[in-house]
Amino acid sequence: MIQLTGAELIAHATQVVAAPARWNAARSTTEGARKDVEEAEYLSSIGDPAYRDAVRSIIARCETLGIEVKWRSRGAALRIDTPDRRQPLAIGWMLSEGSHWQAARYVTLGVDPTSLAQTPSVANAVLAYAERVKSIPGGVAPKSALNAATFPPAVLPGVLGEVDGALTALVEQLGA
Repeated sequence: MIQLTGAELIAHATQVVAAPARWNAARSTTEGARKDVEEAEYLSSIGDPAYRDAVRSIIARCETLGIEVKWRSRGAALRIDTPDRRQPLAIGWMLSEGSHWQAARYVTLGVDPTSLAQTPSVANAVLAYAERVKSIPGGVAPKSALNAATFPPAVLPGVLGEVDGALTALVEQLGA
């Protein structure tokens, strides 16, 4: 991903390396509008502009790669479809300041081992992804059973390229 900046403007250019998920015709306009509002509210709650831009870049990259960004009351889960179950598998979380889930905070990338156990068809690729994100400098292991790394606001902008690489490699491996 390339970030272009100018006076009061930031743009991102990406190269598509995987097809995005098919558009669900049943998805309503109301649901799409609600997602946009939740995303805007979440981003506006982030005070640090560099961190906000990094989170915005991750959201854009996930959407380009076909990774679902599922918004909740305190943030979002990054989810991939698997053939093993109807509900997508979470491979990351973006949580508001002060919020947490199983010790996941800020931007946490990885997987819940209990959920992964229900999706053996993607286990090897997701475990490789988890190891890759845990090797990114500045990531902190959550104090829980999550196989993941948390990237605080001071760290995420500096490792955005590595995060992008991990997400891209996961999607490429799953698509192979």
